[in-house]
Amino acid sequence: MVPEEYRAEIQSIGLEQAIVRRANPFVVPMRNDTLSYPIVNDTSHASSVHGGVVAYWTKEGAVGTESEPVFGLLKLTAHKLSGYTKVSNELMADSAVALEPLLRRQFGEAWAWFEDLAFLKGSGSGQPLGVYNAACTVSVTRQDTDNVLMKDVINLYSRMLPGSRDRAVWISNHEVLPELMFSNAANTVTNAYGAQMMFMKDLIEPLRPTLLGRPYFVTEKLPGLGDAGDLMFCDFGSYLIGERSPITIDMSDQVYWSTDYIAFKFTERIDGQPTMTAALTPYGSQDSLSAFVMLGATS
Repeated sequence: MVPEEYRAEIQSIGLEQAIVRRANPFVVPMRNDTLSYPIVNDTSHASSVHGGVVAYWTKEGAVGTESEPVFGLLKLTAHKLSGYTKVSNELMADSAVALEPLLRRQFGEAWAWFEDLAFLKGSGSGQPLGVYNAACTVSVTRQDTDNVLMKDVINLYSRMLPGSRDRAVWISNHEVLPELMFSNAANTVTNAYGAQMMFMKDLIEPLRPTLLGRPYFVTEKLPGLGDAGDLMFCDFGSYLIGERSPITIDMSDQVYWSTDYIAFKFTERIDGQPTMTAALTPYGSQDSLSAFVMLGATS
């Protein structure tokens, strides 16, 4: 067993590499391999809020009308994420650099990369359900083929739940970054229809990137420019992560004793999914809102 301080170091490395973990998701411990977590099924504000709560204008002395929220359960199931490698004792002894710290860093980065990928694009089958594949994620029509225009950015922002806008972060594939930065450098851009659109002066700040005032992250884990989800706006405070067992790191010289290798293994058991089951239909509008919004594919 690798000492506890090594586990903490790998978790720290993982946090530095991750997007979802850094964006303050809702993390709960799992005492068993499954967990049923209560949520409010709030999918429409056409006539009520919180799935069924209604307030009435009532005359003095009149009997009140009963209403109540509609609750549901999210079921989390612990899925195992693991990695495995072996290193010869000769390499451990003769390497010009200390291999054990290097392996800890590589394991930490790999753990963070694959966990983050699942939170973003996981299928939900044998792994967490990523926001890209979630039923609650709103897809917004792209304005121009294989481009990201300021109108796209504003349209995504407008479809975010109002209560989530101050928590949400932007994520894009690296191919989208030039679209935003070149537009910012010129301050204006002309789209395919000849209409000029003004960009904010600080659309993207070089040292601490922001987009419309919210943090902006670039990742290879999202699809390339022009594909659905190349740009996303997400409130990960509405993403639930269940931790059955945090990352554990083990090493053994017994498995490959006859060939003089040392085996290294890391494992964790987790699940994750959005706390929304569907997008919200707001009062007075048919354009649905969500805590997770993405730009659609080129038509």
